[in-house]
Amino acid sequence: MAKARTRNTKSKKKVSEQTFFILSLEKKKKLIGIFLFVSSFLMLLSIFSYSRYDQAKLSFSFTDLFNVFSTNPDFVHRAGSTHNWLGIFGAYISHFLINSTLGYFSIVFPIMLFIWGYTILKNSDKRLALNLSNFFLISGIILSTFFGVLRLTPSPGFFENQYELAGNIGDFFGGAIGRLLGVLGSIIILFAASFVTLFVAFDIRFKTARNFLITLFNKSIEKTKETGVKINKEFIVDLTSIFTGGIDKVVSSVGTTIDNLVTSDEEREALKNELAQIQ
Repeated sequence: MAKARTRNTKSKKKVSEQTFFILSLEKKKKLIGIFLFVSSFLMLLSIFSYSRYDQAKLSFSFTDLFNVFSTNPDFVHRAGSTHNWLGIFGAYISHFLINSTLGYFSIVFPIMLFIWGYTILKNSDKRLALNLSNFFLISGIILSTFFGVLRLTPSPGFFENQYELAGNIGDFFGGAIGRLLGVLGSIIILFAASFVTLFVAFDIRFKTARNFLITLFNKSIEKTKETGVKINKEFIVDLTSIFTGGIDKVVSSVGTTIDNLVTSDEEREALKNELAQIQ
């Protein structure tokens, strides 16, 4: 009996260990989704609070992450005067994302992490998340390339010192396209690429979009015609009322003058009949 009891207690311990210390697939998915949510939020805060002063104060070497435990007064002073909301970690993350990738348009990365975190937590359709991720990524590349064209092309000379608008990737593609096609040709190609990305990402058909625009244009024309006809009718009614009212006033005033000037009843009636025929 004692042996049987010990076996039962051991089996219960094994069952409890299996249920409490082994993560199921659903729990792993939830943990991954929460991790993506938190990472996207931290990344977004680091990008929003980016400052050039942090780049000048920090050496941006891997050893700085371990110097947080040191008591070096110089490093403690530089770390304490960091402008980023997330401290040294946020300064490093924002420096890498903004300067080494897509500039300020690297905000697409936390958006993509948020989309995938939501998709994993809700166990929703992954094709929509994939389409949205591709759309945001390509849109970020196109926008950073656009500002790279404006920055590196010497003729306009826009945003020369604002390297945060393009990043290294935007400067690379923008400089290449700007040298190949010029400013105007590059802008036309980038706008065309953005429209193609929009149609491909959301599976928009050109025929349906064209029909939608045509119907919208026709409805706007019909509304303008209806409003124009109403305005014209009201204008005509106002003119006729003014005109008839003016004639009535003129006739009444003439009638009063006739009454004052003409004394005989027959002459007065004859003049009134002639005025009535003229009206």
